[in-house]
Amino acid sequence: AAMAAQVAAIEETAAARPAPSVTSGAPVEISWAGAPEIEGEGGWSFKPRGRLNIDAGSFNAPDSTGREDGFNSEIRRARLGVEGDIPGGFGYKFEIDVAGNEVEVTDAILTYEDGPLTVNVGQHNTFQSLEELTSSRWSSFIERAAFTDAFGFERRLGVSVELQPSDTVLIQGGLFSDNIGDLPGKAMSADGRVVFMPEFGENQLHLGASVHYTDVPEGDTVRYRQRPLVHFTGERFINTGNMPAASEFGAGVEAAFISGPFHAVAEGFWQSSNLVSGMEDANFFGGYAEAGLFLTSGD
Repeated sequence: AAMAAQVAAIEETAAARPAPSVTSGAPVEISWAGAPEIEGEGGWSFKPRGRLNIDAGSFNAPDSTGREDGFNSEIRRARLGVEGDIPGGFGYKFEIDVAGNEVEVTDAILTYEDGPLTVNVGQHNTFQSLEELTSSRWSSFIERAAFTDAFGFERRLGVSVELQPSDTVLIQGGLFSDNIGDLPGKAMSADGRVVFMPEFGENQLHLGASVHYTDVPEGDTVRYRQRPLVHFTGERFINTGNMPAASEFGAGVEAAFISGPFHAVAEGFWQSSNLVSGMEDANFFGGYAEAGLFLTSGD
């Protein structure tokens, strides 16, 4: 009887207490999008990112060149970074490359998006060339076309704006200083790019044009040089040497077409250096064409 009375008292006390609240859904969600992506309440998100490119190969040069050739290998890219969203339309991306036993900052960007408008602040790609702007995750070759390096396309510290008023038009422009690894620096550049990208059924067309201007600081020089289509050699068969210049101007056109597993792309870029000391301007051209076909179903 005493035990029964105690059980009744416990049940009565429990019934008098308010039921605990149950929150539907977890405050943090984890999904997989190439890497774990963590999304929190209020619009916060965090996602690690990275890639590893390993290259090995051989190239040969005529003995008359006196150049060192043969087999070599390297870790071409060893990237590690983070990206995510911040409430209010903001986003962030930070990535380093540790290939070559050196730590190099690739991207360090704070972004703001409002509908068709995106504002970028920090180190990021200038708006030159489809080939340069395409991530190495998606390119067909481990190295980009020769003119992108020869003409010095690289990420720079700056402010840029991207406007996409429709699904078929993209307008980009920005003002930039030097690469973050070369700061402090006095170089200033401006870049602009327009892209028209309509779809025809399941086919994708891409047409674009870009312009580039750099104000070269007094006393500095420009140099255009490039390796063969491998990075593991320091031999540069194209090399203008250092040229004293006041400025450089570049203009490019680009076209691409995708139809199912087939793609084709071509670009041309003209670079002109305004040389000082009464020398004539130095003019250069670079370009490439590429076509490819995925053999695996669905790719």
